[in-house]
Amino acid sequence: MEKKKITWQEGDIDYLIEGKGPAVVLLHGFGEDNTIWHNMIPGLPPGHTYILPQLPGTGQSTMIENPSLEKFAQSVKRILDAEKIEKIILIGHSMGGYTSLAFTELFPKMVNHLCLFHSSALADDTEKVSAREKSIQFIEENGTMPFLKTTIIGLFKDAERSKKDIEQLIESGKQFSKKSLIGYYHAMIQRKERTNILRSFGGTVCFILGKFDKAVPFELGLKQVIIPARSEVFIFSESAHMSMCEEPQKAQMVLSKFISESTVK
Repeated sequence: MEKKKITWQEGDIDYLIEGKGPAVVLLHGFGEDNTIWHNMIPGLPPGHTYILPQLPGTGQSTMIENPSLEKFAQSVKRILDAEKIEKIILIGHSMGGYTSLAFTELFPKMVNHLCLFHSSALADDTEKVSAREKSIQFIEENGTMPFLKTTIIGLFKDAERSKKDIEQLIESGKQFSKKSLIGYYHAMIQRKERTNILRSFGGTVCFILGKFDKAVPFELGLKQVIIPARSEVFIFSESAHMSMCEEPQKAQMVLSKFISESTVK
């Protein structure tokens, strides 16, 4: 993949791009970078342009002041403008899914089809806000690495089976500053409910749900799959929040199916 960088009013944005054809944008989640998708790309359908942004505050992408999902979405739009891309298939994991919904709200004519990969259109409830605020306090008091070491394990169903992936995520977490992680938390706390986007969306919405997901509980995801007019649902019975690591072959197959079918619709 080719590494590229552009500059906008908030600073620099890094991204990877590969291929030619209809564009597919894959957004990473909280505490990850775009390498989370690297194992997926080789098995995805050829004849597409795959774009993997580093959201602001990740990698060499500049963290923005007063971060919000809307600003993250605007950074993705800046990449697409630079690449002269007008239509996309949009796939977002966790916080990347929240950003995908914000993007779809801001630029509805650009998104043909949408995939919420262990993500949700709901806003945080009181319990979730409290948990995020406690995490912010922990980061402020202890730093980023102690936080990631205690948090990443909980994203997986079986920590021993996923030991290598957990270690890789913790290692890549060294790139994050306190400012970035805390900024992401504030952006997620402040996000609004976007079930109306699911309801009005004209394309297919793909839901990827982990049976053991604690970050986006399985039951919470199931309640949303009936909202869009056209939805596809894939349940990962041996995964929590990280099926691209926990069940990579199945995840690759599901994304390939979604991309291929979305392209011809």
